[in-house]
Amino acid sequence: MIPLPFGNATQWAKNLFGAGRGSIRYAGREYQIGEPRVVELDVAGAHLHAVLRFIAARLGLRQYVLVRGIP
Repeated sequence: MIPLPFGNATQWAKNLFGAGRGSIRYAGREYQIGEPRVVELDVAGAHLHAVLRFIAARLGLRQYVLVRGIP
């Protein structure tokens, strides 16, 4: 789950959706991701811890990119 605070018109989002896959670095490790799709907070909320859901709502984060990990 990747927040889209500036919408899906950012360059990284365009690249991810254009290629249909990419990579993301988290905690010093690189992960391959694919099948990106934009979801709203109500769908994203099911994948977020309650504290993160609360913070996201307070910050006004409404859209997210849901991706699958690629082995």
